[in-house]
Amino acid sequence: MATDNLDRYLQIKVQTASPGQLVSMLYDGAIRFSKQAKEQLEGSDLEGSNASIQRVQDIVEELNVSLDTDKGGEIAANLRKIYIYVSEQLLEANIKKDPKILANVIELLENMRVTWKEIMLKSKDVNGRPNVQKYSTNTSSLDLAVE
Repeated sequence: MATDNLDRYLQIKVQTASPGQLVSMLYDGAIRFSKQAKEQLEGSDLEGSNASIQRVQDIVEELNVSLDTDKGGEIAANLRKIYIYVSEQLLEANIKKDPKILANVIELLENMRVTWKEIMLKSKDVNGRPNVQKYSTNTSSLDLAVE
C-alpha cells in the first residue's frame, strides 16, 4: 500500500512538472543511481551495480533524445557530445567494474545539474514563472525551448 502511494505521488509529480523541472529530475535520478552503482561496485555487488548503471544509461539517453538541436543549436550539439561521453564512461565503468570512473561521471552530472538549475533560475520572467516558450511531450522525449 505504501509503495502504491509513493508510485502515485511520483507519477503526479512527473505529470505536473514543467519541462525544466523534468530535466532537473532526470539529472537527480542519474546522480542518485550513479552513486548507488559506485557504492555497489565498492561492495562487490556486481549485479546491483550493473542494474544501477543501466538505469543511469537510460536516463542519459532520455536527456540526449530530448535535445532539440534545431532550436538549441551549438549548445544542444555540445550537450549531445557530453551525453555521448557520459554514456561511453558508464559503459567503461560497467565493463571494468571501476568505481573511479563512476566518481568522474557523478562529478560531471552534478556540475551539469548545477548549471541547469542556474539556467532555469535566470530564465524566469518578472513574475517568477519559467520563461518557456513551447514544450510538447511524446512517448520518449521532450522538446524544450527556454529563452
